[in-house]
Amino acid sequence: MLVGFLYMSFRIINIRYVPRDEEVALKAALKKKRVHYYETPRGPRSGPELWVRDEESAKKAAGVIFEFQNKWQASAKKRNNNGENINRRDISKYIILVITILIVLIATNFGLFL
Repeated sequence: MLVGFLYMSFRIINIRYVPRDEEVALKAALKKKRVHYYETPRGPRSGPELWVRDEESAKKAAGVIFEFQNKWQASAKKRNNNGENINRRDISKYIILVITILIVLIATNFGLFL
């Protein structure tokens, strides 16, 4: 009888680019909510992924991941608002703009742009 072999697994998340500390925290959150998952290993063309065996667990895991992402997003916004994460590209754009304005002002005072 093939009944024991007929099931569909659900991929809940690909953790290829997830930092190790966040991966551990996510797995802990899944275990805390009693979501029974399994992890596939990193392959030559794919990263490690977390899977569940039934649809009920997939829905439960989706809720846990949604909560986890919202908490992570809130903490990231808090870090950004506290000035811990300064965007260097924005600063360099302003520096280049100020230098360009100064060059134009100096050049116009010396009559280089006529």
